[in-house]
Amino acid sequence: MKLQIGAILFLIPFILFGSSSKEELHEQLVKQFVNYKGISIQFSNDNFNGKGTILATKGNKYSITFPGRKLLCDGENIWNVDDKKKNVVISIAKQNKNQFSIDAVFFSILVNYKPISLTSGGSLNKSTLLVLQPKNESSMEQGVSKITLELKNNKIIGIIIQSNGQDDYFKIFNIKEKALLVSDYTYQPSNTYTVVDLRK
Repeated sequence: MKLQIGAILFLIPFILFGSSSKEELHEQLVKQFVNYKGISIQFSNDNFNGKGTILATKGNKYSITFPGRKLLCDGENIWNVDDKKKNVVISIAKQNKNQFSIDAVFFSILVNYKPISLTSGGSLNKSTLLVLQPKNESSMEQGVSKITLELKNNKIIGIIIQSNGQDDYFKIFNIKEKALLVSDYTYQPSNTYTVVDLRK
């Protein structure tokens, strides 16, 4: 799911320290990022109206919520919840190089990608752009060939994900460290919802 991949690549810290080069800035991001045990992010994207929220922690445990939809994973099971249709699809969370893994992106994307440029985002919004690419072919995460972080006033305010020749932009409103509870990434379907269990 493109939205899922793009959304989970938001999972990077937003407090940046002064830096005079793309390498130093990237190194500072990596150092802060690896210390996060869990994270909460508020974002928006052209694929849906309103704001979405991401909660994630190590072990491929996460929840992604946007208007009318929820996607939750406890590392073993995935709940795809459609509140409008009142149905839930439950599947097994597969973890391998060819399957998207949230914790792989969350905890390794900055380490496996290298900075290639740091430029001005334009005088209109007075932002700067830090562009990252995979260090090599084997370090590429799920076909993402380039990531551009948009920075303003020492905060990440947006991210552009280039995958399969297409760019997708996500705007960030808020991002902070958060310790997750089990209830944040698990789901118990209501009796009023139709459940399709693909694990059987």
